[in-house]
Amino acid sequence: FRQHPDFLDALSDAMVPMLLDICQASMDPSVQSICISLLLTFVLCGQERPQLLRKNLEPVHLASFLASLLLTEPSTSVTLSCLLITERMLEHHYSDYLLNFVRQGVLHAVQNISERDEAKAESADVSAEKAAAAE
Repeated sequence: FRQHPDFLDALSDAMVPMLLDICQASMDPSVQSICISLLLTFVLCGQERPQLLRKNLEPVHLASFLASLLLTEPSTSVTLSCLLITERMLEHHYSDYLLNFVRQGVLHAVQNISERDEAKAESADVSAEKAAAAE
């Protein structure tokens, strides 16, 4: 895509809106996983071209989309892809996306996932300590 940026432009214009619509309309986790994986690929390929990302991934729409998927967590692959997209967008396009990610609840959803995983890890540690003490 670096050699032929026109290809990325054409693909993103045609595919990104369709991927978002399909993913939002589908209740099938496998379809959602494929769509979000393709969207992640687009984000990774286009991370050096902020104008292309802003054109096809409007900050408010992307934030709302990611927040809904992160809050419902339809599958592990979808959640991980959403987290990676969030990370990349904030890493490379902080000023364009941060405010919308806060307003739409993306960062709140990330915090909830993090806190839940920390609680699971602590619970597992406590269970392991009890099991070791019982022996």
